[in-house]
Amino acid sequence: MPLILQTSDIDSLRSRARDVDVAQFDAAKPSGITLPALLELVCSWSMWSQSAGTALRQIIDGWSQDLPDLRHARKLFAMGDSPKTPGSFDAPRKELWHIRSRSDWADDPAFLFQARFRRSLEKHGFGKKLSLALSKAMQEMADNIIQHSGPDEEHPAVGLVGYHVDGQWMTYAVADVGRGVLASLETNPKWSTLTESGNALRAAVYQRASRRVNSPYGTGFSEVQKSLADLNGTLRFRSGDASLTLVGQRAARQAIFSSNPYLVGFQLAVTCGLAVDSSIRALPHEA
Repeated sequence: MPLILQTSDIDSLRSRARDVDVAQFDAAKPSGITLPALLELVCSWSMWSQSAGTALRQIIDGWSQDLPDLRHARKLFAMGDSPKTPGSFDAPRKELWHIRSRSDWADDPAFLFQARFRRSLEKHGFGKKLSLALSKAMQEMADNIIQHSGPDEEHPAVGLVGYHVDGQWMTYAVADVGRGVLASLETNPKWSTLTESGNALRAAVYQRASRRVNSPYGTGFSEVQKSLADLNGTLRFRSGDASLTLVGQRAARQAIFSSNPYLVGFQLAVTCGLAVDSSIRALPHEA
């Protein structure tokens, strides 16, 4: 059976790396990778780049040979250097975007990226209204990198944003290697008593906690959940050593909290379809 790397595999790799035991991954030859796993793997690779052992770096290098999307994502993350951008009015099934400064998400090229996501959603059956809501939710989450990942909004952490769209199905993901949700909220006296990443995620998702002193309640996560209210969706939030996964429609959405092998920054992935679909979808191979 083909090996498609998922976020659980990246969790396992980080756990093994902590114990300096990555032998089980030596022979792994992945045939594909999901978008959420790709972004979490690149964040893990960035965290390990200075300290991880040679064996771990060799595993990631080997996977990069098998997975063009991983090679591309590593380049974007390391250098902010993007290959040829799709045409302004294209509607590609997948695309990655890097964020290294405020202008990377505020200038025209980023708006065109967002527009391509919206057009791809429309092309694959989501309709104009829903496509606009989903693209706005992705925009809100990428804004999160600018506003909260670094010491101030002019100096965000390095991050990536991506989408993958198929017939009546889509996923988008946002990831950075900044200070994470807990450290961000600790700068606001209202939330300074939080001491664990899991509690910080709860506060951000359920209580609209924000680092802003004059506006302690944020709207980003609520916008994401609104856009998915009546869809069969999965939301994965992770930061530090904790993750929160929300599954299902609004009326019966289940919340799953779990401890997680430590990873710097904040990572979010949203997946949904117009019909129940539990299949695992690797990023398509076309450029």
